[in-house]
Amino acid sequence: MKEEVLGGIKNALERGISLDQAAKSFINAGYNPQDVQEAVQALGGVSGKLSPTPLLPPQQTSISKSAPLPPVSAPTSPTSPLVPATPEVKKGNTWRYVLIGLSIVIVLLIASLIGVIAFSEQILEWLKP
Repeated sequence: MKEEVLGGIKNALERGISLDQAAKSFINAGYNPQDVQEAVQALGGVSGKLSPTPLLPPQQTSISKSAPLPPVSAPTSPTSPLVPATPEVKKGNTWRYVLIGLSIVIVLLIASLIGVIAFSEQILEWLKP
């Protein structure tokens, strides 16, 4: 379990999340505070006691000129605290699915029209009383 916490905190640090926020996130997700504290110490963090507290959005400073990071929310799953539970669907790709569906419908309509023209004599024979 400690390796999982250690790997997760390293991942959070690579994503720009502070060590303190990452540690609190793991504790809020239900991980053993002692395991989290050991992982923080292994990464060279502070040795103070961490307690579960709700995460707040990061405060912006006047020094930072880059775009603000989105707020970090508390994870919902203790098995993967910093990974979303469900993948998000990209909203920009829906037009592709619509285009593919319409293309299939058009091809089927054209094939039907060709079939009706090719077999028009037989179709008229079926319709005669």
